[in-house]
Amino acid sequence: MNEWLAGLTLGEIISTLAVITACLAVILKFWRPFRKIFKGLETIGSDWNGAPERKDASGEVIEPARPGVMAQLETLRAQVQNSHSTNLRDDVDKALERLDVVTEVLAEHIGIAKQSDEQQKELAGKVDDLHERYGTKTGGTS
Repeated sequence: MNEWLAGLTLGEIISTLAVITACLAVILKFWRPFRKIFKGLETIGSDWNGAPERKDASGEVIEPARPGVMAQLETLRAQVQNSHSTNLRDDVDKALERLDVVTEVLAEHIGIAKQSDEQQKELAGKVDDLHERYGTKTGGTS
């Protein structure tokens, strides 16, 4: 036997095992919350860096590639920057121009509808005058 082990009493061995067991219990007690934290950090890291596409043994894509945060940010920046080519800002400007045209056309149609309503009221008044003059009622003969 080793010399250091031979010099230990039964009480020292039991107390050493108790301390080791207590240390393992404390480590296991705190391991679960730390494991969740590490899992979250791993998820953040994979989202930040992205992931390459995964293929099976036959070469078919199982999971498409996921771009990282910086690649996604670059894509958004390209869409929003005013580079005088197709981007989100140009599309928004075109949509606003079309909305202005639709608003003008709608205003014209509303004006035409109001004018038509006035003409129909005038016509209804003239028809009522004719009925009073000639004695016929609306919807039939007298």
